[in-house]
Amino acid sequence: SHAQHYCDSNVIHFKSCIPVLSSQASPTPSFPDPNPLFLTPLIRNCSFTEAKNKSEVQIFKYYNITNASAHSGYITVNETTGNNLFFLFIQAENNASEAPLMLWTPGGPGLSALLAMLLQNGPAEFNATGGLIRRELTIQKNMNVIYLDAPVGAGLSFTQNITGFATKMEDITRDILNFLKQFLELFKEYEKRDFYASGDSYAARYSVALAYEMLQGQTGVQLNFQGVIGGAGFLASIFDLADSSDFLLQMSMLNKEGYQEFKARFQLMRQLGKEQNITAVLLLFDTIFASETPGANKPDFKTNLYNSHAH
Repeated sequence: SHAQHYCDSNVIHFKSCIPVLSSQASPTPSFPDPNPLFLTPLIRNCSFTEAKNKSEVQIFKYYNITNASAHSGYITVNETTGNNLFFLFIQAENNASEAPLMLWTPGGPGLSALLAMLLQNGPAEFNATGGLIRRELTIQKNMNVIYLDAPVGAGLSFTQNITGFATKMEDITRDILNFLKQFLELFKEYEKRDFYASGDSYAARYSVALAYEMLQGQTGVQLNFQGVIGGAGFLASIFDLADSSDFLLQMSMLNKEGYQEFKARFQLMRQLGKEQNITAVLLLFDTIFASETPGANKPDFKTNLYNSHAH
């Protein structure tokens, strides 16, 4: 059962914690509590008003980036190992009460979703002097977006036990599903909302895995799954993705001799991978652009003006 159904549903009146500054003062938001905000205890205690008040983010309104509400904090997804996922939730500017809910996870693996928020698709971006300004083209205009640092160890998310780190995709999706369940307890107005799983690079794998689990219909997550969004998704076999020999040949970054050597290296790595000789695979991958053909100046592997190899 959902604990929130038995708790009072109070109207929340937020109070700004931002000081009033003169036009000559530098904009410096206040940070009253530097400690991590763990929301799971409040969620379990049905203290939803307190959780929303404490997790409210003022910086976007303070810098006149968006008037949409935003919340941030940690949700504990595995108490045994102390797995805590960090999130930043920003409501849609337009029709937030009906707009779809989107989960954005970062690539890497290991990056923070805040990079996507600030550098790719969020409501804020940096100007030439490093200040925060409004981004005009943003998914947040018409989507309620959860920027989630997943898996544990990525970005600001952390675990208190080394056994909490993910070793397979099922570990990642399990933690994300646990996160979504608690998120919907806190923000129950998003239950049964249209939902998109999204992420770029390696995180596209999380999105597809999450989609698979949700389409089975047995996750207990009350969302209307609509689709997957992947940016430059890292979805194929790692050898197929890394073996760019055909592309590099067509782009004149490999000549025919270099192409044959490059191709042979990847064939060797595939064979070593089948034999589970991972150490040898990694060593070969690190030296893939080091030509073994005679002649130090032979341009089998082309470099650019900055002597940066074709990867």
